[in-house]
Amino acid sequence: MFKEISIYTIICDGCGSNSMENSDWAGFTDKDIVLEDAKDRGFQEIDGKHYCENYWQLDNNDDIVIKTKN
Repeated sequence: MFKEISIYTIICDGCGSNSMENSDWAGFTDKDIVLEDAKDRGFQEIDGKHYCENYWQLDNNDDIVIKTKN
């Protein structure tokens, strides 16, 4: 028997990359685990959006901010 279930992953609001890209898993059923796993993979939540490590940096006060484009 097949049963449909919902799983979650984090997608970068900057570039669209999936936090689970280089994982053995497609996602998790628990949102808290997804957030923890994404953070372990370099993602950060900024103002309710999620960004991969290519889109955030630490400023001079060690606060996480979105990288500015040059």
